[in-house]
Amino acid sequence: MYTGIVDIGSNTIRLIIYNIDKSKNIEKVFSYKETAGLAGYVEEGTLNSHGIAILNRTLTQIKKITDDLSIPKVWYFATASLRNISNTDKVISDIYKNLGINIDLISNEDEGYLSYYAMKMLLNGKLNSENGIIADIGGGSSEIVIFKNNKIVENTSLPIGSLNLYSNYVKGILPLKKEIKAIKAEINRQLSVIKNKDAFTDLIGVGGTFRLIPDLVGNQNKEFSIEQLDNLIDCSKTDRNDLANLILKVKPERIHTAIPGMLIARAIMKKWKISDVLTDRISVRDGYLLRKINGGK
Repeated sequence: MYTGIVDIGSNTIRLIIYNIDKSKNIEKVFSYKETAGLAGYVEEGTLNSHGIAILNRTLTQIKKITDDLSIPKVWYFATASLRNISNTDKVISDIYKNLGINIDLISNEDEGYLSYYAMKMLLNGKLNSENGIIADIGGGSSEIVIFKNNKIVENTSLPIGSLNLYSNYVKGILPLKKEIKAIKAEINRQLSVIKNKDAFTDLIGVGGTFRLIPDLVGNQNKEFSIEQLDNLIDCSKTDRNDLANLILKVKPERIHTAIPGMLIARAIMKKWKISDVLTDRISVRDGYLLRKINGGK
């Protein structure tokens, strides 16, 4: 049976269509993405009219795709994009009235848990340790999940993401040195709420920022080291044009959010003494789908 998942993120809104057989084997068969940048339309904690219009337009297009393809079941969910605004209820209610779409709002804790659940179910032996960290850098928030002995011991959502840091601190396209300094200070302030300072070997990076970094440094194995990340961040201060051209070549839609996202990744690696990161396309979407098909709400 074909099933659709629509992930309403702070930076991108993505539709994934899966084919799920009777044994619950899952195959991705179609993907559609719009870079909506909803976090950039938040003013004084409220998603403004322009952001709401973009959300409506994007979901209208996605609904047309799923209707045209006769997808029998489509689940819509939102994370920090709608969770961290003051007019959440009105936005969700208006979407239902206009489009007949029910949006499931995922809590901070649930978002981290679903990423962990997906990793443990789908990584197929890549995650060899019983102890480690999963970090999911989104546009509007970052989730940190620490697990020991295969149990979650820390599950925190921080209100910092690649897009809202850009919107709040950067005036141009790439941040200046003083803007980088301010972004670092805010990241460190937010990370300080997590008291755990243990050293870990395994860090699984989730989200567009983590997937971008190996592509920028030319790693085919989807891994990167802290030295490679440091070199990229240093380029933002010394070889800005070269870095901008590289990002535009690899992933042009992330030209403005790449450096803020990399600064979050660097701070996470530094705090928990991580030297290497494994990235994967598995995400909260996969955890959400797995829970749905296994009978969860």
